Amino acid sequence: MIQRIQSVYLAIITILCGLVFVFPFGEITIPNGSVIMDGFSIISQDSKITAELFKPWPVTILALLAALLAPACIAQFKNRTLQMKMCRLNALFLLGLIFSMFYLIDKAQAMFEGMQIEAEIHYGIGTYLPLLAVVLNILATRAIKKDDKLVRSADRLR
Repeated sequence: MIQRIQSVYLAIITILCGLVFVFPFGEITIPNGSVIMDGFSIISQDSKITAELFKPWPVTILALLAALLAPACIAQFKNRTLQMKMCRLNALFLLGLIFSMFYLIDKAQAMFEGMQIEAEIHYGIGTYLPLLAVVLNILATRAIKKDDKLVRSADRLR
């Protein structure tokens, strides 16, 4: 149901996964510019030229899947076992999102180190949003289990 606390948690997860596309998840500072990484692109902004290095497809796909699975999980309020399974799957998507963000940051830094360019990493707010979403996903799963236990105990009394 919509008024349950797990629905609030899952709605916030949807918002946080959407904000991954708004806020950059990393910035690498190089001597003559910087590289900004967000959910759609990884762009090098030199003092004279702006160029896209590569697309962060894993981040884009996993953030979209996690953002779309959370409302689908809310809609399954009548089938709590399926709702718990969907929350666990969403946790895997969120963990994959976190892993892919750090992998892409490391890949970009290794690319600059291979060219003998000194690079300094700055993690953006977009890096911490999926971490918060994982915590909220755990809380939502616990709340669903608690509701399931309550319903099962009420069924025993009948």
